Amino acid sequence: MATIQKLLERNAALFLQSGTGTIEEIKQNIKQIHRNRRKIASLLEELSLRTSRIQPMMKKLQGIQQRCINCRP
Repeated sequence: MATIQKLLERNAALFLQSGTGTIEEIKQNIKQIHRNRRKIASLLEELSLRTSRIQPMMKKLQGIQQRCINCRP
């Protein structure tokens, strides 16, 4: 997850840099962003997350959160 976070941060920085510079630099930044996105996708796939198991847990936690919010004085 730390690697994914670093790649996302790098993509954000590259995106901001793409507003300035030569056409060649912009093309290089875009290519790097695409490479980073593919790497992120591969890393996420390696986690083997099962959304069918995660979504019910998220809904349950959201329900608990809503009850806590409603119980506040």
